[in-house]
Amino acid sequence: MIPYSGEVIVENGGDIFLQTARAATVAVFAGASPLSLRIGIRTAVKRPAGRVHLRRHRGALAQLRPADAVCVVSRSCALADAAATAIGNRIQSKQDIPAGIEIGKRIPGVIGLVIVAADQMGVWGAIEVVALDRKKG
Repeated sequence: MIPYSGEVIVENGGDIFLQTARAATVAVFAGASPLSLRIGIRTAVKRPAGRVHLRRHRGALAQLRPADAVCVVSRSCALADAAATAIGNRIQSKQDIPAGIEIGKRIPGVIGLVIVAADQMGVWGAIEVVALDRKKG
């Protein structure tokens, strides 16, 4: 689709591909976490062909209280998917957030990441996390 349009946004169950001509903010859905939909990742277009891929991972075994959300920003969809899954599978509680950040830092091609577990959040990399104005009603 990129050859036919200057802007493309594809969302597939939490995986998001963005190529936009201007900055965009993507809300972070984190299930039952009080941070869910209260924070967003703001993308900045640094060059015309800039692309951002966001991957949200939710652990399969909710009874283990895994990460509520792991969002990985990369220029590669496949890398973002794999990194979010690898990091998310290691988060069993909010105490695991720093270890998850360290894992993400060591993955070449990861630009930034956000990990949400319960009422805590960890952020690393060249990304901007913004508060979202969520009005009730």
